Amino acid sequence: MKNKALYMALVVVVVIATVVLQGFLSLWSIRLNLTILPVYFISLKKGTTQGTATALVAGLLEDLLSGGLVGPSLLSKGLSGIIVANIPAVFYYWRPLIGLASMFLITIFDDIVVYICLGIFSGQPVPFGDFVPLALGRALFNAPFGLVFRYRTNE
Repeated sequence: MKNKALYMALVVVVVIATVVLQGFLSLWSIRLNLTILPVYFISLKKGTTQGTATALVAGLLEDLLSGGLVGPSLLSKGLSGIIVANIPAVFYYWRPLIGLASMFLITIFDDIVVYICLGIFSGQPVPFGDFVPLALGRALFNAPFGLVFRYRTNE
């Protein structure tokens, strides 16, 4: 019980650190999407339940810092956590290229869900032609982390 509480506290601290760090870092005026990294890592290592819990904490913190309680980041990170946890079930062997491609695609998926939610509920955030290079830049920055974060079985 004590180890589980310590683990959850560590996860919350890491998510808060990535949210704060994300606010300070940019790459050629592209605001990075670093909160998907702990979601991806925990979902691969611990499975659907803990991955989705981490995703919901990350999305809630991101939405709280952007001015709302429940927003598009909560939905996008939650869906991303569920999808990432099920990636190893699709592939029999885990290869670095699978990690790279899955990190790239999950970052784009996360950005698209946020873009669609903002477009539906609060008007179009930016023109789609401006959104595509931003999403690709974020995904290209996050993709190498897919090489580092590997799925490992408990065997």
